[in-house]
Amino acid sequence: MTNILKRLNTNLKSTLDIYTSFTKFGIAIFAVITALAGAFYAIYMEPLSLLEFEPLLILALGVYLLSSGSLALNQIQEIKLDSKMNRTRKRPLPAGQIGLFQALVLSIGFIVLGLFFLSLLSLRVFYWGVFTLILYNLFYTYYWKPKMAYGAVPGAIPGAMPILLGFSGFSDQLLSVYLFFPFALLFLWQLPHFWVLALKYQKDYEQGDVPVLPSQKGQDMTFKQIGLYLTGYVLLAPLSAFIFSVNIFLLIGIFTWGAALLFQYLKYVQDEKKWLGFFLSLNFSLIYFLYAPLVANI
Repeated sequence: MTNILKRLNTNLKSTLDIYTSFTKFGIAIFAVITALAGAFYAIYMEPLSLLEFEPLLILALGVYLLSSGSLALNQIQEIKLDSKMNRTRKRPLPAGQIGLFQALVLSIGFIVLGLFFLSLLSLRVFYWGVFTLILYNLFYTYYWKPKMAYGAVPGAIPGAMPILLGFSGFSDQLLSVYLFFPFALLFLWQLPHFWVLALKYQKDYEQGDVPVLPSQKGQDMTFKQIGLYLTGYVLLAPLSAFIFSVNIFLLIGIFTWGAALLFQYLKYVQDEKKWLGFFLSLNFSLIYFLYAPLVANI
């Protein structure tokens, strides 16, 4: 009996590992977190008593399923590329852990379910979901990424779309600073985030013939571009003080984190081994910059 339970536990863990890798679970959850931020920016002025849990749950399910399906479809589209790179050749498809037909059924099923849940919010959200899918799985996958050194720049648009999905599910005022601010914040954050990884895994991308910025324009230019977009990101974050009634302590926190990021960036430029500390701080800063102004105004 003990051996049977151990085998079941091992099989379950293996299945979960394959699932989380194939659907890029962490990225999908991050998309949900940013989509919910977009929703909160749309409804933050409403009384808490009017805040309904059900639409937020539908949004979360829709974004999670659509993101998971889209990311899984991307792995199907890039199976040949993934098999060339050391970093990705152990993914479920190139490693033979999941069949192509199974992968296609899972990815399409998730996409359809995701769009269905988004349609429950409104047709507007449904159409934005389809638009996001087209941007990522068509334009980014087949043109921007494999053909452009600066492909990450237009590629940051579908990456920031969860903000729009969340916002448009609760407001039709798309020409609003409450949408522009979080969307721009997420857009700017993605460029240093991606290029740090491009520097770290430059040889892998070269193995796959992916024209990332470091291999096409050199490391010095990549560091300059990271610094440029990081500066824009850090300067944008305090603007929440002009959008919300941000208290002085929150503003101090935003400036402090921004200064710390710039300092870590300078240390990273001097020593590439310090990439992880900068990378993690950059990631956590986005959650703080997005949610801290909302929490301060509850």
